[in-house]
Amino acid sequence: MITGPIRGCLSLTLYVLNTVYWCLLLFIVAAAKAMIPLESWRRECSRTLNVIAENWIWVNTLNQKLTSNTRWVVEGIENLERSQWYLVLANHQSWVDILVMQRVFYRKIPLLKFFLKKELFRKNLQLWLNNLWNEKDRCIEEMLTS
Repeated sequence: MITGPIRGCLSLTLYVLNTVYWCLLLFIVAAAKAMIPLESWRRECSRTLNVIAENWIWVNTLNQKLTSNTRWVVEGIENLERSQWYLVLANHQSWVDILVMQRVFYRKIPLLKFFLKKELFRKNLQLWLNNLWNEKDRCIEEMLTS
């Protein structure tokens, strides 16, 4: 069995690789969508962007299943419909809130959309990058001492 710190580092690495891979594709399709002003082209690009996002969520879910033994108890999602829209709120108790919501609602409701003030984005991005950098150092230290 893989120890907690190594499993955490593996999970973090998989999240980063998954995000980088799908974001590269996403940016290419988004740029192509922005460059060509044909409505049919933009509709097809939007569908492709949704497929990219769903695949990113699917791989993140697979990562959670492979690297975590978290037991999920989710109630009240039986009657959700993908053709309807919902307001989903997070309490932001941890950095995984969005990943958890995406896993719980995956293909049960439309893709989650997020609203964020640009000031919060800049601050949160800086904090996230700082935490990621510190986590990398901790992972390396744990692997060297294990």
